[in-house]
Amino acid sequence: MSVVNVCANTDTVFADGAFSGSGSVSNKSILVTGRFYVNGSFSLNNCMVYVAAGGQIVIQNGGVLNVNHSTLQSCDTMWRGIEVMGGAVLNLSTTLLRDAENGILLRHQGRAKVRDSYFYDNIIGINAQPELSLTDGYGLAQLLVVGTEFKRLNGLKPGYAGQPYHGTVPLCGIWLNKMFCSIGDDGSNENHFSNMVYGIYSQNSSLTLTNSSFKAIYNHNSWNTKAKGTAVVSWGNAMNTLADLSFRPVVSGMASIDQCDRGVYATYSGVDIAGLNITQVLTGIYAVHGHLRAFDLNNNHIEAKSYGIYLSRNENALNINVEGNQIIMKGSIKGEGITMDEWNNVVSANYYINNNSVTLWDAAYGIKSSYTLKPQINYNNIFQYTTGSALPNTTGIALLGSDTATVSCNYITTNYPPDSNNFVSIGMEIAQSIFFTVNCNKIRYHNCGVYMGGNCLNKNIYRANDVDSCDMGLYLNGAAVIGQQMQKGNRWLNVSNKINAANVGAPNSSLIIVHTPPNTIWHPFNISPNGQWFVQDTTGTPENCNNTCEAAFTNAEDTLL
Repeated sequence: MSVVNVCANTDTVFADGAFSGSGSVSNKSILVTGRFYVNGSFSLNNCMVYVAAGGQIVIQNGGVLNVNHSTLQSCDTMWRGIEVMGGAVLNLSTTLLRDAENGILLRHQGRAKVRDSYFYDNIIGINAQPELSLTDGYGLAQLLVVGTEFKRLNGLKPGYAGQPYHGTVPLCGIWLNKMFCSIGDDGSNENHFSNMVYGIYSQNSSLTLTNSSFKAIYNHNSWNTKAKGTAVVSWGNAMNTLADLSFRPVVSGMASIDQCDRGVYATYSGVDIAGLNITQVLTGIYAVHGHLRAFDLNNNHIEAKSYGIYLSRNENALNINVEGNQIIMKGSIKGEGITMDEWNNVVSANYYINNNSVTLWDAAYGIKSSYTLKPQINYNNIFQYTTGSALPNTTGIALLGSDTATVSCNYITTNYPPDSNNFVSIGMEIAQSIFFTVNCNKIRYHNCGVYMGGNCLNKNIYRANDVDSCDMGLYLNGAAVIGQQMQKGNRWLNVSNKINAANVGAPNSSLIIVHTPPNTIWHPFNISPNGQWFVQDTTGTPENCNNTCEAAFTNAEDTLL
């Protein structure tokens, strides 16, 4: 059987070094043997274009290339792609471009418009302004991409002679450097990115992204790059605030990010992510180094294994708002819904974690604050569920070395079975944290409602919290010191026949002054030790939540059941 060499049987040949002039070619098969220069207004319509190994189409200053309903691909070895020089224009519509080192190489002051097209098996689909340095200021290239698909289909072809080393799978759909641009449009078809190491990598760029979906973006060892396996990367630097990402969902209502290692990775970048559906990922959103930047992560649906939202090294951020998100953690006993992980609690990152719903399926933490200063954690609902007999440790909200925290009006519940001997399920843990305000939280059905450890002495407020049907309502470990709590109106419900409050350290250093005698809603039934660390004082009035938050007590909960 004979093998037909398609590159040897074309209608037309563009010789190496040839210039296009102005005009058009339609309904032809074309071989580009080397570099082909577009120096006028030139169009390819319904053409099949083959490019020899290492070949390239270069649009020069003043040149315009229009490609419609065509295919551009290599013969049997990779080609360089289309280079759009400064002052040049490329219009690509309903066209397949494949097998290139850079499908489109867009230079400073060049312009490219891509509509309803396909980029298959390129190392980088569109590479914008890679030549620009880290100095301040965006470049002047212009890029429009709508209704276009970027994916690995058959894999990369062999490299051309002298081609720089590259990995064995496509690296990225769109790579931006020093760009100020929008990708996607709600009034156009959806962009799709799949089966590569990055979907979009935005470096020192301001990117507005919408109506674009990402699937099966994964880490691959053949590439030695950072943050691999991320659908969208926004990577800035400490010297400026150029990097910024605004990300909005696909119009279809389907998942914007699905089956990726990581949804979004942002470092030294402002972030505004709202309304996304992120499913089957290891980490949903990873945002770090927010110094003098703002993060707004609102109203997203995230289904993750390791981290739903991970935040770190954000000291002196302008503000970090995490609000209205629905997060489901499943698949790892170490999974964490919302994590704030700072290196010290001296400088505030201005965290506001409000009105989120976090569901844990055999996972570790709902909301964890580690070494943060002044975090605000309010009005969140946390559900800690188990599906089997393994029963991994789980904590609803944890303050670990986090000073001046406010934790209010949160609802925390679990379906873990009772266990009076082991604190497998904990509603709230507070350790080595001072100046905290913990009030008006409702905690239900845990092995331990509230666990306190270490020095938590200075001016803390633990008030009007409702601990319902927990094996242990309040537990202070051997090192815990919380100071005197005067008539704060905390309540213990459904706790008969169990030790409801225990202090295994120094009870006299953590006196709790209660208004009413034992065996009432202001005083747990059974305490350990039985000494005077719950002290009655009938003067004054116990504090209460009234109707200030969703966790405010109802009339039906005013008495012990």
